[in-house]
Amino acid sequence: MFRRTHTSDSPWTVFRAIDKRRTRLDVLRAVLAKVPYARKDEHVVRAPDPLLVGAGPAFFTMLRT
Repeated sequence: MFRRTHTSDSPWTVFRAIDKRRTRLDVLRAVLAKVPYARKDEHVVRAPDPLLVGAGPAFFTMLRT
């Protein structure tokens, strides 16, 4: 299903949910990192952990291991 619906126009973002608290923080990081807003501090708002958050068939394959 992911391979057919993940496109450049509508990409999936997948969160590896090992720990509820950390997953919620990574969701917030992912949203805040992509959304431009006034007084955004790049040192505080950083990208989420690439081992836990990703997109595309390569990341889906990595989840199985």
